[in-house]
Amino acid sequence: MDMQDIRKLFELADKYQVAEVEFNNDEVTLRITRAHPIEGGVMMQAPMMQAAPATPVAAAPVAAAAVAAATVEAQPAGIEIKSPMVGSFYAAPAPNTKNFVMVGQSIKEGDTLCIIEAMKIMNPIKSDVSGTIVKILVENGDPVEYGQPLFIVG
Repeated sequence: MDMQDIRKLFELADKYQVAEVEFNNDEVTLRITRAHPIEGGVMMQAPMMQAAPATPVAAAPVAAAAVAAATVEAQPAGIEIKSPMVGSFYAAPAPNTKNFVMVGQSIKEGDTLCIIEAMKIMNPIKSDVSGTIVKILVENGDPVEYGQPLFIVG
């Protein structure tokens, strides 16, 4: 099973709003679990994420809109490179080594940008575009979600 197959499984799960998919073969076992919305439009957080301070349900839509507006304004123009999977983001191939990319660095299609560790497997994430790294949106060691923007390329 390669990254293209895994991406297709994520896309199908998203398209058909499947809550959970499990795939098994001789080589790999893969489980995709989707977060479910709860009342007030707030998403449940994965256990490894820190819980946000409690906010009243009535204030949640207003607070979410304010956060979304601030996020849109804070993002520089460019192409977003998104996470193809859930896992832990690593900017370098090993601790105490140079990061794969830095802000301002030119990249070309196929360059390795980072590693996402999922189920104890290190998955190199390669660029689909050429350009310059405008912004790195996550920190080394951060948990990332499927579809979460990781980099902005200009």
